[in-house]
Amino acid sequence: VKTGQGAFMQKYADALELAKTMVKIGEDAGRRMVALITAMQQPLGYAIGNAIEIKEAIDTLGGKGPPDLVELVTELGGEMLLMSGIASTKEAAKSIIAINLVNRKGLVKLAELIAAQGGNRAVIDNPSLLPQPGMKLEIASETTGYVTAIDALEVGLASRILGAGRTTTDGAIDLSIGIYLNKKIGDNVKTGEPLAVFLSDGDNEKINAAKGQFLKAYTICPDRGKRPKLLHARITGAGVEEL
Repeated sequence: VKTGQGAFMQKYADALELAKTMVKIGEDAGRRMVALITAMQQPLGYAIGNAIEIKEAIDTLGGKGPPDLVELVTELGGEMLLMSGIASTKEAAKSIIAINLVNRKGLVKLAELIAAQGGNRAVIDNPSLLPQPGMKLEIASETTGYVTAIDALEVGLASRILGAGRTTTDGAIDLSIGIYLNKKIGDNVKTGEPLAVFLSDGDNEKINAAKGQFLKAYTICPDRGKRPKLLHARITGAGVEEL
């Protein structure tokens, strides 16, 4: 259950309590508040890393994003449209978001935000201008079956070992490093088939350590199992709505 960039809570009850507290703080300050509790049984989308996540965000705003990320964007964006009064119903709000994902309106705004902060807005149409890794390496499955679980924390730790995150508060981050997932929960995989692609600087020591960490994240079983739902609850000042 996400609580911020790169962080999540492991217990639903804890997340629910935090959400209630945050909503109350905001409403006590005179603000309209909504909190959504979202699943973290697996990473959101397919990309883990800095530049690669920006590329995925560009794809999503252009109408070509991963289904779970599109669903979350639609839900969060819809809530903001309802709170602002731009839409009067959840269905109308979601329709506006869906239309704007197709007509690339969000990409236009993203380009404006990039330019306002001194960045190169050309990355919107040419994501190859983002930092690129020294090499790409497929990480093969060691068994055949269906992916039934992916430990998001283990995947995050693997990406950090590769160099996508800090190990100390003043450590360096390589913006080009990351992991792109080929398989998510519910997908079939065969022995030797790539579970993911490592975006690396070519350091074999880091690659080997990250590979061991990454493979621990995947649970592969003979039976498919259920795909996890993304949204668990919606919290407002009026109470909790289980989804």
